[in-house]
Amino acid sequence: MAEAARALYDQLRALEARAQSARMRAGQVGSRREAANEVRKTSNITLSPQRISDWLAKDPEKAQIPLHRDFPKVWELVKVWSRWAGTPPPDQRVWKRLVENAQPLRLPRGETGASDAILRDYRDQVINRYGFLTLAGIPVESDNLELGRIRLSSVYVKLEALPETGRTQEGPIEIHLGSDGSHNKPREAVIKTAEWLWQQSRLDERPNEHRAAIVPENIVRHGPPCVVILGVPGSGKSTMMRMLAARLASGDDDYVPIYVNLAEAEVSDSISLQDAALNQAVALLYGDGSRSRTREALERAIEEDHVCFLFDGLDEAHSDQDKIWEELRVIGSTIDMNASHARVVVTSRPSGYSALPFAHYRILPLLPRDSQLFIEKWFTVLASMKGPTLENPEDWIRNNVAWLSDQLEARPQLRDIASNPLMLTFLTLYAGEDVRKALPNYRKDLYRDYIEKLFASWESRRRRSGYTTTEQTGEYSRTFYTWFIYQVARRIHMGYYGRSPDDSPTEQRLVSLLQLDLQQHWDVGRKGESLTKDGLEFWRTAGLLRKTQILKGKEWYLFRHQTFQEYGTARALAEQYATSPDDLWEELKNYRHMAAWAEVIPLTMGCLANFGVKSNSFIKALLADNGSGRINDREGVYLAARCVADGADIDPELTERLLSILSQKATSGHDDAFVALSSIGWCHPDEVAKALDDISETQTDGRTRLRVAETKAKMLPRSEAIEWLSGVAHDNALEPRYRLTAAWALGRLGNKEEAVIIMRELPRSADVQLDKSLMIEALGEFGIYEAIEVLEELGMDSELDQYYRLKAARMLSKLDKNELADQILSSMIKSFNTSFVPGIAVEIIREQAMISGRISSNNERESS
Repeated sequence: MAEAARALYDQLRALEARAQSARMRAGQVGSRREAANEVRKTSNITLSPQRISDWLAKDPEKAQIPLHRDFPKVWELVKVWSRWAGTPPPDQRVWKRLVENAQPLRLPRGETGASDAILRDYRDQVINRYGFLTLAGIPVESDNLELGRIRLSSVYVKLEALPETGRTQEGPIEIHLGSDGSHNKPREAVIKTAEWLWQQSRLDERPNEHRAAIVPENIVRHGPPCVVILGVPGSGKSTMMRMLAARLASGDDDYVPIYVNLAEAEVSDSISLQDAALNQAVALLYGDGSRSRTREALERAIEEDHVCFLFDGLDEAHSDQDKIWEELRVIGSTIDMNASHARVVVTSRPSGYSALPFAHYRILPLLPRDSQLFIEKWFTVLASMKGPTLENPEDWIRNNVAWLSDQLEARPQLRDIASNPLMLTFLTLYAGEDVRKALPNYRKDLYRDYIEKLFASWESRRRRSGYTTTEQTGEYSRTFYTWFIYQVARRIHMGYYGRSPDDSPTEQRLVSLLQLDLQQHWDVGRKGESLTKDGLEFWRTAGLLRKTQILKGKEWYLFRHQTFQEYGTARALAEQYATSPDDLWEELKNYRHMAAWAEVIPLTMGCLANFGVKSNSFIKALLADNGSGRINDREGVYLAARCVADGADIDPELTERLLSILSQKATSGHDDAFVALSSIGWCHPDEVAKALDDISETQTDGRTRLRVAETKAKMLPRSEAIEWLSGVAHDNALEPRYRLTAAWALGRLGNKEEAVIIMRELPRSADVQLDKSLMIEALGEFGIYEAIEVLEELGMDSELDQYYRLKAARMLSKLDKNELADQILSSMIKSFNTSFVPGIAVEIIREQAMISGRISSNNERESS
């Protein structure tokens, strides 16, 4: 053992001995198991007794050296042992230096062993594969056909994820309309509305409830060993995982990344999930010899706990999904039990997700500053695509960013779309067109235009390069290829998630089914097979489709992004049933419970409207089925609401009936009903506003009135929404804690004087539920004269809890009002009695001494 490593070993052994002796004298347990438990209780860091024993083996030569990434665990262990031993608090810098000095020397590049050289080549391939974004699947007109891909970092914006503390149990998780991880508590309702308003104001911060957000890259490096990151469609999960793979491969981390696309992972009784992961990893290499050597090196890295598995798209797994879930569960349990240093990251949509025993996070929508950065990055890339045709790229970028930003500002209903990376990419491509057109109101129209633009750009590139395999030209070609990709989507989606196992979308089966579709809809004669293969090749080279690796002995087709598969399926079904919409219920009723159809069904109803067809029969069936007792009482009405929100056209009487059912649920305490009303409000504002007014008139409950007000605010322009917020803050029928939250949000939007007036009026007695800490923080944040007056009142209020009076004094000192703070603390010291908590009393005396010192220093400076 090296000298520095032995120094760390000796220090830890000595500290442990002192801690155990002290515990023994006190008649308490001082074992390593007890120390590990204490670490977990005080820091939420998982540390096993075995890991401690590995570090402190009896024979120093057999002891394992804690690595850089182990320092948080070492530090928490040192703190526990120091407390037990009764020694002074340890110096973190000293212990960090001990761990750093103990690290084994790393050989420089070019002087590593054979295994390291193999892994270095593998890392390079990971960077090459996942660190770049190909132009395939992106509808851009490029004058530079050699420019086949761009660095992912050139358009990537860091996401933020919020811990999901509620996901602690294994098993299915019920997901409702609009579920985004919150529980729609009344106070959160105001916060969520305030966050939406702040986005309209382009304020770049989240409300308090979301300030615990963490960048996923940091979660992997410093968080729990096993995590699940949940995100809605298009939230950037896959892009984030690709970026993680590239950064782990290029950084100084000890982790070797193994990226696994679960949609292409073949798992069976004879192939484990780890084997499937290794199969994908070694496929990055060329040649059987390289793959064999790389597989051996990766297996050693797994044994040594130096890997980070990145399992992307659990919801898209097409092999044995139950087996994949079970193997992930076992992996997670094993890693936790052995305190392994390996990392496992899983991504999934929340819909239909069954909880693993992992830590859970959900991806948050982009903040305005991130959306702005994302737009600027994409326009910079688009400008480079246009090449010399742009005389002044900087002006082009600036003008397009300004135009899109103005559009989003003027149309608040698009702000939710703009917080989704995939949707924001679509909007950016819209804005980058030479001839601008109005942004669409519905996502179905955004998807349609994206596919048509992709066809136009890819066909243009093919013809300019002299490569084309089709005889179709002009409008006929566009109509044919767009119709074809919708049929491909329907066949693939039905193959994976439909009722017939014979429709599995292997290449051979898919070609056969698509030929039948062609024969029924087009006069193709004997060209059915060649046109089918040509169509598949066109969309594969365009980047919308991809072939998987061999899956169950055959090649399968997949869409590059599940969103396009869902939209294409919806579009094909809408066209198929446009002449017989009443039959759609029979086609789709058995799928309404399935997570894989949660997006398809509403989009199908929305697409029917594009053919001038109403969805009356389907919505009626949903509403009738909702109360029949045959399915969960929640599903029918909420699925109907999603259909209408996605643009389904229904009769006014049916709209009224839907709103009536939602209103009844809203008055019965169903928070999801308000979310549904808000989503419908974009396309039926007058009808929803009337329904909300009726609820408000018949309900005196403050909580329900708050939910009504929040829902109405979502449908209003920003100025009117702020008026709503003011109304909530002044509403004496609401509980003070809700009014306080509304006043705080109001002040942050610029109405500080009004917010302070409301806070001053709120009751402060101990029996009133009011977050006085939040009030003090808000007043300090406002910092205006009136806020300082209220802080002084709080500090001098002898009826107020000592803790809050001290907090008010500290806030005044922070605002450089030391004299006022000193008066408050002096008053508290003079009134010391047995009712004062000793700890608080000490803090008051200490704080008063520090503030007196500041006052003296200020006086000396002024005198000089």
